[in-house]
Amino acid sequence: MWTTQAFDVPGAHQGFREPSSSRAYHLPAIPFFLFHCSLLHNTKYNSLCYTEISFLGLPSYPKSLCHPPGRHSFCPFRAPAFALGNMNSFHQWELLLHLLLLCDIIPGFIWGFLMFAGFEGHFPCSTQTLTTQQPMLSWRRMRKMDSRAMESPSLWEEALKLIGAEKGVVHLAAAAVLSAAWAPWAKQEGKPLWKLLVDMDPQTLVSCIDFRYITDVLTEEEACEILRQSQVGKKERVEEQMLAHGYPAYTMSCAWLGHPDATLKQLCSEALKDSWTRFKVKVGANLQDDIRRCQLIKNMIGPEKTLMMDANQRWDVPEAVEWVTKLAEFKPLWTEEPTSPDDILGHAAVSKALAPLGIGVAIGEQCHNRVIFKQLLEAKALKFLQIDSCRLGSVNENLSVLLMAKKFEIRVPWGFPVCPHLGGVGLCELVQHLIMFDFISVSASQDRMCEYVDHLHEHFKHPVLIREASYMPPKDAGYSTEMKEDSVKRHRYPDGEVWKKLLTAQGN
Repeated sequence: MWTTQAFDVPGAHQGFREPSSSRAYHLPAIPFFLFHCSLLHNTKYNSLCYTEISFLGLPSYPKSLCHPPGRHSFCPFRAPAFALGNMNSFHQWELLLHLLLLCDIIPGFIWGFLMFAGFEGHFPCSTQTLTTQQPMLSWRRMRKMDSRAMESPSLWEEALKLIGAEKGVVHLAAAAVLSAAWAPWAKQEGKPLWKLLVDMDPQTLVSCIDFRYITDVLTEEEACEILRQSQVGKKERVEEQMLAHGYPAYTMSCAWLGHPDATLKQLCSEALKDSWTRFKVKVGANLQDDIRRCQLIKNMIGPEKTLMMDANQRWDVPEAVEWVTKLAEFKPLWTEEPTSPDDILGHAAVSKALAPLGIGVAIGEQCHNRVIFKQLLEAKALKFLQIDSCRLGSVNENLSVLLMAKKFEIRVPWGFPVCPHLGGVGLCELVQHLIMFDFISVSASQDRMCEYVDHLHEHFKHPVLIREASYMPPKDAGYSTEMKEDSVKRHRYPDGEVWKKLLTAQGN
């Protein structure tokens, strides 16, 4: 369980100061980190933010990582726009690299990402805000206590309710900071994160999960039982499957909307030579263009290879059904995000309409939290569940979703295969740990696959390893989040070498 305290300290860069008063918020496992200085551009205080965090409910967390004070510094790493031609092709992919020094020896490297660079001064978690106001963190020694028994004033009474609770910017911040706790924990144990999770006993794993609002579909006892049952054959799944063959993947790199036909053909041809058998294509801009591009891809990969389609929330519900029905001749395994990710009933309607065509619905990339996933599962609004390592509350909340998917898999004959969402901004490096844990310790199922995009891996010290179109298990200790110092320095916005050249060329 977690307890957080947050304070605005008037006056920037005046050094560390203990707050005169505080207010504690009970936030089991998935905290709201109240980074006033990083989430809201406060003109009154060019402030520091002091946060105390107690690792309650993580009894195995290394105590040596809990008590040293450290700085939480924000370094804006921004990669220039690629001609990917995705739904937001005119925007830049932006990484906000967060370096959290938990102790002098083992730093935790964490980051979150925002698309839509150029919203500085408007978007509540803009690069400008993050870089001009520096938060500070102090890590308190872990204490074993049940924080659920503590009185918890409602965050909904505070100003944070205006930018969302367990969703949006607040939840992205929680995910980033929680990831910073998991990375050094794994390093301290000398294990990659997936192995740290696999080696945990069920009770310890369950203690990391916030079950609030989901006990009607999954209790702590049920989660423990699922994990205990999955112990059978676990060693064989590690040694005979994961270490030997890896985790099956599909590629998204061939068929962005902006790719001309020649590029699409070239990338598909290269992917086939590299043993890829599963391909995803972006759709939704123009129906006739979609038909032409899908036909082109299908002709290249053949009928035995798998094709998926991703609309990135493009349609209303009736339009989604009509559009995908006209693409059914290409036999896609799924249509991804056909409508608003908040529309549970809309996705249920789309899913029901497309089922007779043998087309499933995949969703999860933009789902705010475990509660949305609970409702999607209950409404049978999806067939393929897509977790995201940075959208949900880091490892902790993803664990709850993986276990819910397993619980519902038992309820229905077709199950809900977990096929995570990934991207070329480091998400592949993170989610690979979660899918390997899922296969070994939860699902024990090979009827699933994980997305792969081949962009920006060169900036990470421990990039993903793909062999025969499969993710090979990371061997380096940690969460694979650490970026190369030179890459961060060169891409620092706006004074890094890469951006100086681009801005000079643009006359800025």
